[in-house]
Amino acid sequence: MRRSEILKLTWNDINLDTGIASLYDTKNGDDRHVPLTKTPIQLLSNLHQSSDYVFPISANCLRLAWERCRNKSNVKRIKVS
Repeated sequence: MRRSEILKLTWNDINLDTGIASLYDTKNGDDRHVPLTKTPIQLLSNLHQSSDYVFPISANCLRLAWERCRNKSNVKRIKVS
């Protein structure tokens, strides 16, 4: 999934019983249904639903957090686009 697709996910888009994340209004204009593996299903099941969005942060916030983690790890070649 693209970063923008992940950040637009709402809890209504996630079906933990079937293990499917539904993506709407994607970059290419098509809706998609993405199967989730056991690990994301488990992690999502344990998250507190404090917002309509699964990940209630901005793209910029995610980018800055990623850069901090990357810098602390001294890994220089991994880039988020």
